[in-house]
Amino acid sequence: MDREEKQEKLKKLRKETGMSRREFSREFDIPYPTITDWELGNRRVPEYLLRLLTYKIKMDERFVSKQQKNSVITVSFTIEDIKEILKGKGMDATEEEVRKFIEALDLQEFRKQCVNEGKKLLEGYTL
Repeated sequence: MDREEKQEKLKKLRKETGMSRREFSREFDIPYPTITDWELGNRRVPEYLLRLLTYKIKMDERFVSKQQKNSVITVSFTIEDIKEILKGKGMDATEEEVRKFIEALDLQEFRKQCVNEGKKLLEGYTL
């Protein structure tokens, strides 16, 4: 695989995840400037790393897919929801602040807290 093919494969792989370069770099603990240089063709992406990233992303998709099949409820938050939450806490709700909030969010911990709160709500729910 030549340099351009690797560059395009990395871009395509990242875009398939729906992540920005910054999110991708955080998710895989690769410095942001390195991701940028790879995507711009300033540096070569190691082929073994592309294979590992592809494998990891595909395995994660399978795991999430299995989890979703067993899910009863899926909850989504929009940018507007986050703006309202920030405003409700007396915080700045500009696009920049929302972006910072999302980047700083620990999704694993957030998911765990949502599940725990959801369980509490369901335990108290009666028909």
